[in-house]
Amino acid sequence: MSDSELDTYAKITIHYEPRTVLHLGPHASVNLDVEGNNRKVSFLIPAGPVPQHITLGTCNRWVEIVQGPLISSCAIDDDQREVLLHLFLAYRAFVRALPGIKSDHWYRFAGQLVTLIGP
Repeated sequence: MSDSELDTYAKITIHYEPRTVLHLGPHASVNLDVEGNNRKVSFLIPAGPVPQHITLGTCNRWVEIVQGPLISSCAIDDDQREVLLHLFLAYRAFVRALPGIKSDHWYRFAGQLVTLIGP
């Protein structure tokens, strides 16, 4: 694939950012950016303790954004969209506290996400 062909796809960058958040204390988050066609969409998603402060509505908005025209305007391809959709559906499953999903699953998931990103 040539460089010009690669330029037609969205560039997705992700990095880990520990910070202190007012009323929450130390907080780990992942910054995820989708950029293409002179447009950039950014997500700030938690990667620290069980995401009790994330609502189901927030998760649903993430899914809607990934499936909607805003992300499409960044020239995202189907494979990229699918990866993002799986990520946000995983967050939604943790927030919904579905049967069989335990808090230690969250720590494993968040830890793998942070490990994937690296320093």
